[in-house]
Amino acid sequence: MTAYLVVPAATGRVPSASPMSARLRRPVAPLLFQFANHEQLFDSKAMERYAAAATGAKTVKWYDDGHDVNDPQALIDRAAWLKERVGLRSVNEIFRKKLGKD
Repeated sequence: MTAYLVVPAATGRVPSASPMSARLRRPVAPLLFQFANHEQLFDSKAMERYAAAATGAKTVKWYDDGHDVNDPQALIDRAAWLKERVGLRSVNEIFRKKLGKD
């Protein structure tokens, strides 16, 4: 199971004593959940509850993989999600190098 939170500029943290601490129930940034269909540590109901508990902008993806979520599509989806939100460059170059197709 993987969950990503893109933290906004500055610290992205809200001190617990802050009047804004009540806003912690709502994320200040979008979330990406990447779940595995063959997860060894969590059952699917727990993962569904985890995603359902998150309010605000979220994306939930499932992969035919185990706990490590090493499916290449998960990497592609994660990189695309991060590119859209923080300008991460494409992973195509990384894949070409790893596959020896320079």
